[in-house]
Amino acid sequence: MKNVQFYPTASCGLQLKWGGGWIEVFPEDEFAEECTNRPRKIVMYHNRRGRNYESCEAEYSLTVKDKIALLDYGGRFEEVNLSEERDLYIGITQIKFKDENRTSVISVKWRDKGKAVFEDYDIANSWGKSLDGKQSTPFVVPSTQNKKRRNALSVLRPGQLRFRTSLLNAYNSKCCITGFNVPVALEAAHIIAYQGTEFDHIQNGLLVRADIHRLLDSYLISIDPKTRSVKVANSLRNTTNYSNLDGVKLTGPRNKSSRPSEKALLHHWKQFKAKHN
Repeated sequence: MKNVQFYPTASCGLQLKWGGGWIEVFPEDEFAEECTNRPRKIVMYHNRRGRNYESCEAEYSLTVKDKIALLDYGGRFEEVNLSEERDLYIGITQIKFKDENRTSVISVKWRDKGKAVFEDYDIANSWGKSLDGKQSTPFVVPSTQNKKRRNALSVLRPGQLRFRTSLLNAYNSKCCITGFNVPVALEAAHIIAYQGTEFDHIQNGLLVRADIHRLLDSYLISIDPKTRSVKVANSLRNTTNYSNLDGVKLTGPRNKSSRPSEKALLHHWKQFKAKHN
């Protein structure tokens, strides 16, 4: 199915469309972290009157583990969800994802309160296909850029989860510099610092270990755009952990359209050279 939004919203998160016209809209970072019975609140939309959507809130306990998310609308939230202004069914939604990155949904099932088995109600979702790292147009360096690089964001913003997942898929969940392959410790580094959604292009990204990400952001290491090899700042040359990275060549994606942009690398390289020359 096509990756479309059922309800018009600026969010690029997950939307579920239930029979009877109900639509749930989740922010993209809703399932980013594992949790147990985390209280959550969401807005639901109902098109009882054609295209004039009515909305109400729903509350649930969220449990996320591996490829499964469970949304329990009962328990502590049953009474408020049954109120007249909400009038919701009570039960548990089970969302199954394609992988542990939880950005591609493969099934959504429902279990009524008191029932033992989840049932498939043919619930449509807006994340029908996982990102495979392909993008139709090459990365173009935006003309408006801040001179100073922003530090890595500690809170997920809209689009960040998908950007990271596209890189995880493209680089086969391995750091492109060290080969480290524990996904939880890998991050999506922007070559040119994020300043808007146009910077979330796979060719403006590198999948790297978290500490390598910090070094890139601080221009303590850079990538020679011609040789695609790592250059380490003089201040790191006597360090045990990073001196041996000097000269290491990037392990890039097999798909050419997913490989880092030479123009983006050149931009970072110039900033690195200016800082250390």
